[in-house]
Amino acid sequence: MNQYRKPINVVLTIWAISILLSLVLPFFAEESEVLQDAKNLKIQVESLKIDLDRKKSSSDVSEDEYSKINGELSVLDKKATTIIQSEQLESEWNWYSDLVVPLSSLVVAVFGLYYNNKPNKSLHPTASS
Repeated sequence: MNQYRKPINVVLTIWAISILLSLVLPFFAEESEVLQDAKNLKIQVESLKIDLDRKKSSSDVSEDEYSKINGELSVLDKKATTIIQSEQLESEWNWYSDLVVPLSSLVVAVFGLYYNNKPNKSLHPTASS
């Protein structure tokens, strides 16, 4: 079993490093383009709503046109909000799947190797009967 100890240690070390990197790297990640575009769209929709309200108050837009345009802007705003929420959920940190599962599987593997490599006293040449 000693011949397998070094390759197994290398694999476990690589696995541990990859787990640590996967835990740390999301904190340094930039926002995705989709999320940035959705935020920009939401800002533009809000500014268009403000402009539309100004035009309505100055009587440049009829009530029917205002209702139609405001409805379309509301739909765009809801879609942008949905996209923002879904993108933020994708990048959200989940304790269970991001930390507990990988670390517990690593602990189980290490303890399994440790107990598997312990010498069996009944077969050990110096063990007394």
